[in-house]
Amino acid sequence: KARERKPKICKLAILSPLVIILGFLLGVVLLNRRQMSDLGAYIFMLSPIVGLLLGIISGWMIVKSRGTLKGYVFSISGVISFLAVVVFITLMPWLEPSWIPAGRVVCASNMAGLGKAMLIYACYDNGRYPTPDKWCDLLIKYAEVTEDEFICRDALKHGDKGRCHYAINPNCGPNSPPDTVLLFETKGGWNQYGGPEMLTTEHHEGEGCNVLFNNTHVRFIRTEGLSKLKWGEKPEYEQNK
Repeated sequence: KARERKPKICKLAILSPLVIILGFLLGVVLLNRRQMSDLGAYIFMLSPIVGLLLGIISGWMIVKSRGTLKGYVFSISGVISFLAVVVFITLMPWLEPSWIPAGRVVCASNMAGLGKAMLIYACYDNGRYPTPDKWCDLLIKYAEVTEDEFICRDALKHGDKGRCHYAINPNCGPNSPPDTVLLFETKGGWNQYGGPEMLTTEHHEGEGCNVLFNNTHVRFIRTEGLSKLKWGEKPEYEQNK
């Protein structure tokens, strides 16, 4: 008599959730390493897709095996893991502050507040930003900004006791493209203005710096991406002076 074959577990079904979970964890770790962030991004995005394909293929193989293969639970787990990662990526903009150092978050929040103050000032000065060599004083006087908003907490931790850790880009006006640099991190001073030569990454362990763009959006730009920033041209009302 022929022996009845015991059903085997489909190996692809087991790999499906493992690829997604391990790829996700490895991607997160590499994303936080400056020199391997690009590799981490690829792993972070591709592993869920690969795991989903493995889950679909293994599920099809199990159905077609007529009982000789099992592991349908693993296949379903792979699909559920994929959906969980998609939901996480969707919510990541709201979850990001809990990932990153608190000092960096406070710094970005300060810059966002200064960006709104810039817009308020422009409304009262014929659509012009504060004069670069007096921008800190003018924001305090006319936009109700406190001196605390000019401080980067991480800069203080590194011994930079300046009154203001940000500088304004004089080549940016209200009508400049939205991706033009408006404010950026620099060494401590007051009423500082200039271009990329003044950028500093020392406040955040050399990993990069916060930048406020002309659309009032603040982003942390890693060191390798600073050369791609757009600094614009001098506003027309400044050129005519």
